[in-house]
Amino acid sequence: MLTTLICAAFFPLPGSSYAGLPQLQTANNYRILSENVQLNIGSDDRLRILSTSVYRNIGDSVRAKITFADGFLTSSFPGSKVIAKWDNQPIEFHQTFDSAGNSVATADVSLSKEATHSLKLILVARLARAGLGKDQFRFSYLLSGNHPIDLFSLAYRYVPGSIFGLPTLKPDLGWEIGEKGAAIRKTDFTPSDEETSIEFYRNSMKPLGTGG
Repeated sequence: MLTTLICAAFFPLPGSSYAGLPQLQTANNYRILSENVQLNIGSDDRLRILSTSVYRNIGDSVRAKITFADGFLTSSFPGSKVIAKWDNQPIEFHQTFDSAGNSVATADVSLSKEATHSLKLILVARLARAGLGKDQFRFSYLLSGNHPIDLFSLAYRYVPGSIFGLPTLKPDLGWEIGEKGAAIRKTDFTPSDEETSIEFYRNSMKPLGTGG
């Protein structure tokens, strides 16, 4: 059995727009066979996230939860869009709060006995601007949770020539950076609530002192 979910996790902090890995909460043991995330930066201020996660439920059928910080859903970024589905059917997230008072969106889902489940994300968001002249763009993707992932890949993609020089990527995870994007690919990877981020200027917004 293969099931599909589209959702997102968001952690809005000053100066950046954020997204991150959704969290599966279940009493059963499970494996994360793969996580593939692609963040496509358009020539405008929009960013489109495509993400696919593949899980293997180890145990009987059980009800579970998908959670994510919903600061993005309550943000004021115009043109933002989140779509959520389970088994190709729309699902509704409800707002709750964690122990620290942060807003969290939660949805109940079903896991089938010894089943493989596919988690897919589609998101359209606005990039945040930072810097003295608001000419720097930032976006971060939080590697939430501490569950091992058999195969993990994350890529920031952008249109060649749309940014000035090469972007700054943090932290140093062995990024491969080029004129079309930056990517990492790891096996047996365990997230540690680490934040990855990209910072860049548009070609039309070169920072002072860079020439051209």
